[in-house]
Formats: sequence, structure tokens, C-alpha cells
Amino acid sequence: METLIINAVECEPFVMADRRIIIEQLNDFIEGISLLQEMLTTKQFVIAIEISSEESIQKLNAKIDNDRIKLKILPNHYPQGAEKIVIKAVLGTELPVGKLPIDLNVGIMNVSIVLATFHALKENRPLIDRVVTVSGTPIKTPQNLRVRIVTPIEHGFIESPMKLINGGPMMGKVIQNLDEPVTKKLL
Repeated sequence: METLIINAVECEPFVMADRRIIIEQLNDFIEGISLLQEMLTTKQFVIAIEISSEESIQKLNAKIDNDRIKLKILPNHYPQGAEKIVIKAVLGTELPVGKLPIDLNVGIMNVSIVLATFHALKENRPLIDRVVTVSGTPIKTPQNLRVRIVTPIEHGFIESPMKLINGGPMMGKVIQNLDEPVTKKLL
């Protein structure tokens, strides 16, 4: 693998979890990248992020002091966070139909996985929670929350929602009932 792309582009409108992780856990995030650099023979690591992530970009620019880590600022464009689109935006190479990123000597992972790598290797901590964006009109206080995996999605509404979507308004899946748990799967 020649390049590892760290996808910090939010895949859905209104979702801000990756931005908050970078802002609030920047040192752990950067150290997670450093740990990956120690384990892999990858030549370059590229953090792909949308231009609207201004605070995250400022913090990353101030913190990155490693020649193997590059920051690639991408335009705000839906669905910019999709794997194939990020690869093309970062490398200028299109992923052929039926091929995987590794076929182009590319790896791709998201901000949460880099952070989970840090926690696993430095703190011997399993993946037990994740940051989720909770927003929409029936929510008392829209915000990003760190929640334990398996927590039921049932609290914080000011009125019963007509529809509840896990993963974002464009490609998320409708949640059938409020007993469904938060999972480690990133949609």
C-alpha cells in the first residue's frame, strides 16, 4: 500500500462527528496516525477533509509536523465522502468498477477507526463507544455525543419523531423502533 487515505469528509449532510473528534481529540487522532505509520510500510498518509471543516483544518495544520502526513482539503460536494469519490479527489485516479482500493495500492479508513486504533494500542481499550451526531427537529438539543455501543436510541426527543434515520438524511436507514441500539458499524 503506497497511500493510506484517512477520510475526514463527512459522508452525510448535518453529520459532524469526525469534525468533533478531530477538534476535541486531536492529539489522540494524530498519535493514532503515528501508530499506523509505525506498523505499515505505507509511503504517505493523506487526511481528506472538506473546506467547510474550518476549525478542524486549522487544528490539523497547527499539529501536523510529519512529512508523511498530508492534508488534502476538498470542496464541499455531496457525496464527497464516498470511498470512490475520495480516492479520485485525493489521487486523481478513478477506482475501476469491481476493484477495491488496495488494487490501486490505496487504503482508506475513517477518523473513528484511527481513533479506535489509538485507544486499542495505547490504552488497551476495546471499541466500546462512538461519536454520533444527533440532530433534527424533534431533538431537544442537537449535538455530537459519545455513546456506548448497544445503547438504545430512545432519549432526548421533544416530540415523537415521524421518522428516525441512522446514518444521515441521504443514505441512512430508517430505524424501525427506539429500542434499536447504537452499533459500531459506521453507515
